[in-house]
Amino acid sequence: MKFISFNLKGSPRYGVTDENTITDLTDKVLGARTLKDLISKNGIPEAKKYALENPGKINYNETKLLPVIPNPGKIICVGLNYHKHVVETNRTIEENPVIFHRFPDSQTAHLQYIQRPLASTHLDFEGELAVIMGDAGTHVKEEDALKHIVGFSCYNDGTIRDWQQHTRQFGMGKNFQKTGGFGPHMVLAENVPDYRALS
Repeated sequence: MKFISFNLKGSPRYGVTDENTITDLTDKVLGARTLKDLISKNGIPEAKKYALENPGKINYNETKLLPVIPNPGKIICVGLNYHKHVVETNRTIEENPVIFHRFPDSQTAHLQYIQRPLASTHLDFEGELAVIMGDAGTHVKEEDALKHIVGFSCYNDGTIRDWQQHTRQFGMGKNFQKTGGFGPHMVLAENVPDYRALS
């Protein structure tokens, strides 16, 4: 089942899609107004039931997609997580991961252009796997970590390379507006037997 956020006639909505039609879930399940709200209320099971009982009526092609989670609480990113990218940037894999953050307004939706700011001459793309967290947790055991993932999506981690190289911290090149493409949809973790086998 694929969950999306979209704009219909100027109104932000969310729902379930088969990429032909959309079942609008806005306010229909646990009063959740956004996909983030639905996830925080652990409403995915109820949303699936509602979607199965109410087939999609909205034409997918008549909507404008939004980032899968337009209003995330946090966007935590892990740098240098692909060996090929480590080699091409002449870096080494450190003992501890490189962590940086993105701000919500740095995101844009699937099929929307990412933008190189006028202050830059070097916009680069990085295809990433977005991991969308469901159940909150603190002091989670490593063997239980995957249980907290609600879904996966695609993320174009657009990077303003010249600004990123101004400092050792990655965030400088990662937070210009509309540089992170997020979508098109969220696939539930329960439908992904092994995230490492995704292509």
